[in-house]
Amino acid sequence: MATFTEARLAPLNGEIGLRDNGMRQALIEALEADEVPRALYSVSAHIWCDAVLTDRALLLVKGAMWAKVTRVPFPLEVIREPKGSTQSARVMTPLGRKTLWGSRLDPDLGVILGHVAARTPQSSPPPVHVSDEDGPVDWLSALLDSGSLTATEVNARPQKTPRNATSGEGPTGPTTGVHGQGSLSPRPRRTWRDRAEARRRAGKKPRKPKLAKVRLEQVGSAPPTTIWDMASHCVKCGRRLTNPESQRHRVGTDCIKYYGSHARTISNPAFEKWTERKSRAAWLHAEQQRAFTVQHEASLEAYTKELEKWRLIRAGR
Repeated sequence: MATFTEARLAPLNGEIGLRDNGMRQALIEALEADEVPRALYSVSAHIWCDAVLTDRALLLVKGAMWAKVTRVPFPLEVIREPKGSTQSARVMTPLGRKTLWGSRLDPDLGVILGHVAARTPQSSPPPVHVSDEDGPVDWLSALLDSGSLTATEVNARPQKTPRNATSGEGPTGPTTGVHGQGSLSPRPRRTWRDRAEARRRAGKKPRKPKLAKVRLEQVGSAPPTTIWDMASHCVKCGRRLTNPESQRHRVGTDCIKYYGSHARTISNPAFEKWTERKSRAAWLHAEQQRAFTVQHEASLEAYTKELEKWRLIRAGR
């Protein structure tokens, strides 16, 4: 059992709840002057949500570090009376329906029930006693005769319509209800033998075709778009170049001192060939995927017809 060190919460000593300091501090701040707490309840199965009943209202404390308190003034609206091994009651709050239970000071929730709004019991219709000695029982007529059900309520209820019924006509022709409103009677339920025979004749359910995906041809990584223009002879004096650096600068070691570097870049032929391979692979992929799509649409149309036929056989038609 918990013992609260706060003076305002001393009446709740012995209760289990308000595990966090933030919850206790929020509750103390929410209490009005001279408001005394009387009992502490657990709320449903939430750990960080408790309910505190005071002499003025029901306070819901929710959260741990940043707890919030919701005040439910009297009278309380109890949706379900205490029942079960935990003697839990369900109360309507601004946060929805909450189940209160587990109080040590109010185990049977008698204090809660003392603040319930006065409710007028609804008058229940007299019991209907019908004997089936003379034949099958017409329960709808019996309810109408006893006054438990009115004709207006019967006409207001939606009528179930079979799938193959159109404009008030049943499977075998027009049908009428109890009051001549054109209500339709449902089809009789098939026996388990009929359903088993229908499953045997229908066989397995058709499998929906899937669209095949074409793999795109791999053309590798893209090479550089430009390369160095390598020269075999000096562009100034015409001497043969053997040094790779001189070939890249396109001048010899003596001419570079006077004329500087003449290096330049040109388009990479390998990149152009790679671009052609990539374009061709994309075109082939689109053509093959288009053929697969046409084949899939035809298979899907045939699957729709087979599925409808299978459903009709399963339904016993």
